Amino acid sequence: MTDRLKIPWAVDAPLTSHSRRLFLSPVGLALLGGIFLVVLFILADWTAELLWLRALGYQDVFWRLLFAEVAMFSTAFIPVFVYVLLNLLVLARIVDLQSVLRGRSPAGIPQIWPNRSRTGVAQPNAHRLTPLFILGSAATAAIFGFVFSGEWDRFLRLVWAQDFGTSDPIYSRDIGFYLFVLPFLNLVQISLVLLTLSGTLILGLA
Repeated sequence: MTDRLKIPWAVDAPLTSHSRRLFLSPVGLALLGGIFLVVLFILADWTAELLWLRALGYQDVFWRLLFAEVAMFSTAFIPVFVYVLLNLLVLARIVDLQSVLRGRSPAGIPQIWPNRSRTGVAQPNAHRLTPLFILGSAATAAIFGFVFSGEWDRFLRLVWAQDFGTSDPIYSRDIGFYLFVLPFLNLVQISLVLLTLSGTLILGLA
């Protein structure tokens, strides 16, 4: 079938030259430099904390907290990255994003609504934006990941949840559920709502 949806990076020219130009551009270099600085600061903070806790004899506490932070970061980063990237790829299949970003149609005529593909085929030059989609998805996922990693105590309470042996009179749930499990579920619920609303808003505006 010739009208099947095509993957954006499989259209026209190969991706290598465009991705290389993007990463070597001032914006790409600034993003890479920012990522390098963030990683450097995180490693420096971890090193200082490890040396401090090792001097106090609490080295095991450091590794436990580090595991909790990494687990929370991964729990948020991976699904958010996949969700955002898939939404952007779907958007690239039906909308000429380059024209949207420039504020004009492919023919050079200003437009309010972008031209959509009637055949379902990916828009031309959509593959050029694929590296930008990956960077944007990674940046969005990193924001959610850092927020989750800051809530490592909720993860530890979830993992080591205990029952109190007393149930509430309304829902007949153990008190431990409200102290150890419910805070983590609230964090997941709020994050999913924000992510879904933001993705819907982006697709709606396009």
